[in-house]
Amino acid sequence: MKLKPTIDEQIIKAKEILKNGFANFMSSSYTNFYRENNSNPVYKVYIFTNENNNYLKDFIKPNDNVLVPTASGDQALNSLFYGANSVETFDINSITQYFFNVKETAIKYLSRKEFLEFYSYSNLFCKKHYDRIKLKLKSETRYFFGQLYDFAEKGEYKFDAIAEDLITNQKQIIMSNPYLENDYTYLKMKNLLLNKPSITHTVCSAEDIAHSNLNKDAIILSNIYGAYLLMKKNELTYNKYLKNIYDHLNDNGTISLNYIFQCTNPENQRYLTRSIKKEIPNCKTIKVTSPTSLTSEDNKKDIVIYANKESIISR
Repeated sequence: MKLKPTIDEQIIKAKEILKNGFANFMSSSYTNFYRENNSNPVYKVYIFTNENNNYLKDFIKPNDNVLVPTASGDQALNSLFYGANSVETFDINSITQYFFNVKETAIKYLSRKEFLEFYSYSNLFCKKHYDRIKLKLKSETRYFFGQLYDFAEKGEYKFDAIAEDLITNQKQIIMSNPYLENDYTYLKMKNLLLNKPSITHTVCSAEDIAHSNLNKDAIILSNIYGAYLLMKKNELTYNKYLKNIYDHLNDNGTISLNYIFQCTNPENQRYLTRSIKKEIPNCKTIKVTSPTSLTSEDNKKDIVIYANKESIISR
């Protein structure tokens, strides 16, 4: 497992991203940055999920112990919203933990209206709302963001430069996150965060988390598989990761293997399912579900490929 960079090393890289910006995650410039900085894993962050997290209600049962990527934090928050007893997150991007701490703290101490203002594209991380919550943040988070705010102010840089795949459509953000649906759901999320144990975070890669001592009822892998292919990592490495991570599922557990955006037709779904099955040939049954209530403007549905522990035979 790679050593986590120090907070000052994280700040240096975050400032570099804030100052120079990069094209989106699909670009060659950002891919090269990713490869060159594998020893210091600090990359752009997701501000909100780009997945429709309503699908989690099909995976999370009351009192489940859940593992999800940290990313924007929305999968962890929505897992808690749907009744998870505990939520553990992991991410190779070492600064996501600070951005998650800001988000959970904003929910605890801002109204829903103020929260949406704080995360609006036109006023992302506005200082007025940040100043209201900063004393409630963890000390490391406060130090990290204090340095970034000072740097951004002096250089007149905008925080959206550090955001990966920024979603500006507020309606889509709300529809993708059950905890943001209305004032009641937001209040429920607020109370859960104020009264539940903290969501825990581990800075590590997907391969490393598979070697941890886990005991989970639900494991959500988001679109990590797609990211592996995008970054041209060895598919056999991911194959090994899938093999190992099943060992950490409880007997009745469920694992989402891949979230796929905007599938066009049944044949497309069958092709993607076959691709995943190549990675886990001894899995008896791979299932496909479509998140409800949200499709793209041209009605191309997202799908989730998943399997239950009982359908998996260890290789």
